[in-house]
Amino acid sequence: MTTTTHTYLVCDECAAAVENDDWTHLDHHVTTPEESEEIYAEHTASAESMGNATLTQYLDNPTGGGYWECYVCSHAQLGRANLYSDQ
Repeated sequence: MTTTTHTYLVCDECAAAVENDDWTHLDHHVTTPEESEEIYAEHTASAESMGNATLTQYLDNPTGGGYWECYVCSHAQLGRANLYSDQ
């Protein structure tokens, strides 16, 4: 039986939120209560879709020198990434 491993690159802010269920870092991204609810829902849905993935390692340069996209917030990132894996 073959199993598929899923991996996710997550920025430091979102990794802290995923690990601690603390999404207060989103506060500086919003201007209205409606926008806050929408962004919170999007981010938590992405985090929940990771299932039981756990932090497996830190990558200093996940794409070999280029930008990468955080799986949770979808923001372009440069530099270090937190690698989550479901195996």
